[in-house]
Amino acid sequence: MKKRSFSLVQSWGSLALVHSNLERVFVGDENVVVEIVAATICEADRRFVSGSKRVEGNSPCTTLGHEAVGTIVAVGSNVKRLKVGQLVAIMPHQVPAEERKKQAFAKGEIFKLHTHHCGMQCDGIIANHIEWPADWVRPIPKAAIRKAMNASVEHGLHWSLPLAEIEHLACVMTSVAQFEVADRAWAGNANVNRLKSGKGRVLLIGAGWMGFLYCMHLYAKYPNANVAIKDPDEQRLRMFRDLSASVLGKRPDIAYGLDPNAEETFDVVIMATAARAAAMDLFRYLKPGGHVVLFSGIHNGAIELVFDPAKLSDLERVHRDGIHTMVYRTPEAEQRDMVVASGTSGYTVRAFEAATRNIGDYAAGIGAGITGVVMGMESKELIAVRRGATPLVSADGQPILKTLFEPTWHGRQNHLKIGIHPNPTSEIRSSYEEFIGKGAR
Repeated sequence: MKKRSFSLVQSWGSLALVHSNLERVFVGDENVVVEIVAATICEADRRFVSGSKRVEGNSPCTTLGHEAVGTIVAVGSNVKRLKVGQLVAIMPHQVPAEERKKQAFAKGEIFKLHTHHCGMQCDGIIANHIEWPADWVRPIPKAAIRKAMNASVEHGLHWSLPLAEIEHLACVMTSVAQFEVADRAWAGNANVNRLKSGKGRVLLIGAGWMGFLYCMHLYAKYPNANVAIKDPDEQRLRMFRDLSASVLGKRPDIAYGLDPNAEETFDVVIMATAARAAAMDLFRYLKPGGHVVLFSGIHNGAIELVFDPAKLSDLERVHRDGIHTMVYRTPEAEQRDMVVASGTSGYTVRAFEAATRNIGDYAAGIGAGITGVVMGMESKELIAVRRGATPLVSADGQPILKTLFEPTWHGRQNHLKIGIHPNPTSEIRSSYEEFIGKGAR
């Protein structure tokens, strides 16, 4: 059987593999070539573009993005467990050889390792095709695909888009699992037990997409927990709460920054934003003995260090190195007033595989939150697919992706999540017929 050949073609923000008879690029023995069916944009991508997210060992990457699903179109000669035609999720953290010697790698704890993050340290997934190590993709079960198909119909989405969020769901699952490990080690399960009993309060700082995924996962794990949300933007708070009400049947409380009654009332505070201001004041919402979950990295946190109130613990390190420890809640550094701190940056292999199996259970919520779709790499328009969202057209005539990756793009107050179909087939296009050229529903 003749091998398929591809050529490297440069377009804006994308190093794409396309069918061609020109320069031949054959798939490596240990790799697969994946045709990207659906991808999504992450706030971390915008932070990387702006320079506020620093990754170690930066390379001149031209392709952004790290959340995608696609179909295998070619396999290397040494790849046995994967086949052409399989739909797979991309694991975007490649582990270099020196990191594979560590115990964390043997345990599958990728979030504790210094990895090559696609879209940052190596070319990412917002491309027509990518060549990727076979070890770092996972087939999506048919049951999960069926659930995604059923859940996507009512939202006017192609069923592949919710599946593209497998990586994000894996990150949230890992973070919550690390919270449980740390709370058992440092607090005797005190905060976990309070959430399970319904007596515990959780504050999510950041009314963005990751905060919403946290909300879904927390309610799934701790149905009786009391969840509140904090964000300086009123419009995003309303969007977040309305989405939560429609998907989960629950509308989280709002913790207002100037309300003294909110201080020292939460058992758990989750930082689901990279805003430095959030890292500076989150401790005042925690009860003594509470638990702070440092999920998001901090803007310029690796360069301009951010410490706990006692100025002893580097919070970015807790996040980036997957540490759990005790830190001081106040500048007085009183031992009886300490809190647990845990952090993650990425996922475990176990969580990624769990997210791949269970993504169908989250597909309805994810689909409800996707507000716009880009149809093709060179598209100049964002199609609005949710009520209240607005279509966006590139003002300078360039691909709309360029605008969407700008850190201050003007549509972010009306959009929680944007999806991309780099290769919009007729089947994919038919899913959006009612929206193309018609604006928001």
